[in-house]
Amino acid sequence: MNSDNLSFNVPILFLVFNRPIETRISLEAIRSAKPRNLFIACDGPREGNFTDSARIQEVKSIVSNIDWDCECQYLYQQENLGCGRGPATAIDWFFSEVDAGIIIEDDCIATPSFFEFCKDMLSKYSDTERIMAIAGTNVTKNIHYDTDYIYTNFPIMWGWATWRRAWKKYDFLMSNWPIIRNKKSITDNSSEFWKRHPVFTEFFNKTYENANSGKADVWDHQWIFCNWINKGLTVTPTKNLVKNIGFGTDATHTVIDDLGRANFETKVMLPPYHGPSIINANKNADLYIAKHWFTATWTYFAKILILRVRLLNKLWYRIKPIIRK
Repeated sequence: MNSDNLSFNVPILFLVFNRPIETRISLEAIRSAKPRNLFIACDGPREGNFTDSARIQEVKSIVSNIDWDCECQYLYQQENLGCGRGPATAIDWFFSEVDAGIIIEDDCIATPSFFEFCKDMLSKYSDTERIMAIAGTNVTKNIHYDTDYIYTNFPIMWGWATWRRAWKKYDFLMSNWPIIRNKKSITDNSSEFWKRHPVFTEFFNKTYENANSGKADVWDHQWIFCNWINKGLTVTPTKNLVKNIGFGTDATHTVIDDLGRANFETKVMLPPYHGPSIINANKNADLYIAKHWFTATWTYFAKILILRVRLLNKLWYRIKPIIRK
């Protein structure tokens, strides 16, 4: 990408919070694209957390120092909305202002190739209703592809893009989940792929139940659900264009790199981009993502069961003396 590129007219939403080091690195990557329109959203400090205010103030100082020709808009929350409501509210705000754009979180480092890829794909699929998202991260390993991008059922959101037309279908509360759950129709609303792998249905039913009930403070599970029930597909590059540097003790969901996700190697991918001739999900990629990224396997359920049994045993030995007394 031209270092003096002032023609990158795709708006970018930058989601930040309380990590100044990661924010500075991620912003420098955005600076390489020099977007004309940059939207910056920051959640408020958490109640009872005495370090948030100072760290958030440092982050705000960093993102206020934009040194290229750019129109910036800011959304700063006074109170903490959390990992679910916070990003969802920010993306709502973003698409109330723009028709299409890129979303990057403070721990995601996008390559120049990512920006160009999103720009091209946002234009190419702007009117293709079935395409609901563009990913920058490719997590599949040891799978050979004959194209520059594929279509998947999973909109992985470590650097991604979409359109207002797709996001308007998003429902943070997943209001229609109880109906779909009771009818057991999640597979009917996505693809034939899930019908052949019932473990995936069990896994994601539990995932969506937690999101709908509020047990999980998330926003992205709702977005995956939104894509599935609308039979939406994600354009995914066959080379990884974004890496995540947010693993650590100060993270919320990525405290440990138990699945080898941290610092995925990024590669260069230049236009023109050649995709599949038919818009269908790549089954091999979906299978890999479900098993290795989301750990949707019977082994996972077995581990959960074992942990529950151990927990029950510990509780039993604690209350057994009380019962005897």
